[in-house]
Amino acid sequence: PAELTIEDYERFVGGSFEDYTDWIEATYRVPKADFRARYTETIVDLLRFGPSPAMPGADAIVRAVHRRGLRVAVASMSEPPWVTATLRATGLTDLIPLVVTGVEVEHAKPHPEIYLHTAALLGVDPAACIAVEDSVNGTASAVAAGMIVVQTRQGFLAPPRQPGVHAVIESWAQFDLRWLEGRPVEGIPTSPE
Repeated sequence: PAELTIEDYERFVGGSFEDYTDWIEATYRVPKADFRARYTETIVDLLRFGPSPAMPGADAIVRAVHRRGLRVAVASMSEPPWVTATLRATGLTDLIPLVVTGVEVEHAKPHPEIYLHTAALLGVDPAACIAVEDSVNGTASAVAAGMIVVQTRQGFLAPPRQPGVHAVIESWAQFDLRWLEGRPVEGIPTSPE
């Protein structure tokens, strides 16, 4: 292909950056090491010009978790510099003490390994965790890990409701804080796509 389509890009969102760079190299003949370095530099530079506020409602949820004495973590397939820069730009670094990235696991999302590993580091049964995800690969990973999965559609790419999720929210502001206290996670109706 002459240009990267959104459909091509979408299939890699939330998954392995290694798979993405392999595909870029094979498709566009750009050496993956060069692409990885330029891509990472661009993302980190964009975030460095922050602050970039977290998606509306996300910081309130993280603060609510802390007020309740619950543990919170990020389980991201993104490169570590991207995650660090994102948390710094959004002002959430101090509120999220555990960050697990794809470099720490062998299998990328949609495999459940990153979520199972994160739950183990937190010392929590995966079935007691609420995972908030926005990608096809991410929701599949959290579902396979046996977690309670809330799919948010607030991001740049908003896939339709994914199999096995417990709730779909159109924005972080729709996250029901009572879910943190044991209220059953039930979906907020969304329009079919």
